[in-house]
Amino acid sequence: MLLWSAHCSVCAAPFDEEFGYFATTREAVEQAVGNDWTTTSGGQLVCDAADHDHHTARAGAPGPAPIVPGPGQVPLPGTTPATAPTDGR
Repeated sequence: MLLWSAHCSVCAAPFDEEFGYFATTREAVEQAVGNDWTTTSGGQLVCDAADHDHHTARAGAPGPAPIVPGPGQVPLPGTTPATAPTDGR
């Protein structure tokens, strides 16, 4: 069985570390948004942290560089993931 989780596009914090695994990506996002997380106009999921980078992301202004997905991670449908640097970093 394949399970999905939701992670903040600003800080990579997982939504609900203990029970945050869902049958679909849609369910993962709906649960996160239903618990004070937001989605930006670009479809990025942002947690409820109250720092400058998160406020900037929620406001839709250019914020921090997006988190690069780790090996084996699949981006949410409809989002444009960051890509890993090609210079070995």
